[in-house]
Amino acid sequence: MPAMWSERAKDTMMRCAQAVGMQEVVVVLEPEAASLCVQNQQGAQVKPGDVVLVLDCGGGTVDLVTHDVQADGTVKELAAGSGDCCGGSYVDAAFLELMERKYRAIYTDWVTSKPKDVLKLRKYWLAAKIIFGSGGKTKRALITLPTSLQAALEKAGKVDEDDEDLELSEAEMKSIFDPIVDRILKLTEEQYQASARRPTKLLLVGGFAGSPYLQQRVKAAFGGRVEAVVVPPTPGAAVVKGAVIYGLNPRVVASRIARRTYGTDVAVPFAPSSHNEKHKYYDKEEEDFWAKQVFSVYVQAGIHVSYDQVVTKSFRVGSSDQAGMIVRFFSCPHPNPVHVDEPGVREEGVVRVQVPGTGRQRSVKVVMKFGRAQIQASATNEDGERMETTLTFAGTGSSQAAAPRACRIRRDERERSTDVSSTTCELCAQTHPEPITYHSMVTLDSVPSQCSTDWWL
Repeated sequence: MPAMWSERAKDTMMRCAQAVGMQEVVVVLEPEAASLCVQNQQGAQVKPGDVVLVLDCGGGTVDLVTHDVQADGTVKELAAGSGDCCGGSYVDAAFLELMERKYRAIYTDWVTSKPKDVLKLRKYWLAAKIIFGSGGKTKRALITLPTSLQAALEKAGKVDEDDEDLELSEAEMKSIFDPIVDRILKLTEEQYQASARRPTKLLLVGGFAGSPYLQQRVKAAFGGRVEAVVVPPTPGAAVVKGAVIYGLNPRVVASRIARRTYGTDVAVPFAPSSHNEKHKYYDKEEEDFWAKQVFSVYVQAGIHVSYDQVVTKSFRVGSSDQAGMIVRFFSCPHPNPVHVDEPGVREEGVVRVQVPGTGRQRSVKVVMKFGRAQIQASATNEDGERMETTLTFAGTGSSQAAAPRACRIRRDERERSTDVSSTTCELCAQTHPEPITYHSMVTLDSVPSQCSTDWWL
């Protein structure tokens, strides 16, 4: 998958793959796969000790990552993956926009009436696109026109009767390529500067990497700053071949840099110097002031996490009569969040687990596993019951353990009554007649996924 994809996009792709019967799906990021492919080629130009900046230019996305190649053949990230939507298809779109600017209503009417011929025009454009800049030279381009478009332009007096080709000047061709290529070079410069060590090789791969003009611009910008700009013989196939290598041994990517800070929300004793006053409340059982919605950090953005690195924490229940615990997982782009309602923090997943018995000392062990392209999380009670989820997109997790909060009750938190004989859910508008017992430490947003007497308070 593209390195720039959000966790939500990755999860969508995973679930689509599983929906068609792919039970064991391993996620590898495209620039990682390309790096592995080139390292494993005969006469490889990338060897142990190299710091490789991978520039994967595909049709839709451009993805970058920087790897430190180890002596054992594994790689470690030196800069977190980055990217943007500025691949080769955006150059194609720029060509079509140029056609619309040149011929206006004639072209737009033709597009509407001759959709099949538009595909022919795209094909003819690609033939010119893939040779622009070949031999180190940029020059005018001749693009064959579909017969129907030629006739429409001839009728309007835009071309001569004998003109079967559209001629685009060198300046026009550069006006099509340069806005996209400039964005790619900017991304590459940002990745180059972000690396903990200066790259020694730049690996250019992906379908758009076959463009002579793109290669020319990349070499002009970085050729004097790295030992070599490496372009494989078939740059478009590097990702597919590398994905197979990764699938056979996922541990070949020994460590990645955490893109975001991950953790859970907890309640802790209130500290005036750290916590926001709006999260302060009085805990009757503890007979002290506590702070709620505190971000308990498991891993910080920007640090290295090894393959299958595990972080484990234990959390006590919020009240002596609490029947279950809902564990919510959060992420944010900066390394030191304090509360989970700060700007940039988003909920990534949720699990709920029963907590048998009574008493305030009961606990749940919450585990997060890092270092892969996705993050796994689980919660286990003292009886060994374990619920798990995959943190893959904002909102909820992807496993059956996830509990979307479809029914929610809000009450003034200053009210500390213990028994409520009748309460109306503000979302489903139903009245729940069963008595509800809750404690001040419990966040009343944390309720079961469905309206029932199975209260998780």
